[in-house]
Amino acid sequence: MADMVRLTKHFKEELNCAQYNRSSKNYCPVITVGGSYPGFLSAMFRLVYPDFVDISYASSAPLKLYDQTADQYGYYDIVTKAAERLSPGCSGAVRDSLEEASKKILKASSIADAVQRMNVCVATVPSYIDSLEILKEDVMMAVGFTFADYDMDAYPPGPDLGMYKACQIFQNDKLSPL
Repeated sequence: MADMVRLTKHFKEELNCAQYNRSSKNYCPVITVGGSYPGFLSAMFRLVYPDFVDISYASSAPLKLYDQTADQYGYYDIVTKAAERLSPGCSGAVRDSLEEASKKILKASSIADAVQRMNVCVATVPSYIDSLEILKEDVMMAVGFTFADYDMDAYPPGPDLGMYKACQIFQNDKLSPL
């Protein structure tokens, strides 16, 4: 945020804006706008720099998530319901596939073996992944986040949506979970 203050001050100087005199006709207000996490940043920018940021608009900002008064998994309940509306049985198929994939990862002889079974280049595995359990947790998190992102365009429901197509993959019994 300090970088944004510095950058904004630079632009204000180039535009010959009055820096802090809000009653000046040359004053240029600072307005921050953001949605989701950038909305959170917009709100925090105004909170941390109230004398610098005049207006903050935070749309769909997860403010209660960061103060830990909201259920951190609540969004996934919404994703689950959306997936079920699009393709009945999808949420169960996703759960079953992830459970089976978790078991296969943990049964692998090594991290390299598990990664190769997922058709991922072993050289791309981060160094902090030093056990099959950590690999499993990271893979489950990545798949969960990626699937949840498909909810962003889940309206109006239909077969052209990414979430619907993802559901069809999870519901295809001929495909391996890895």
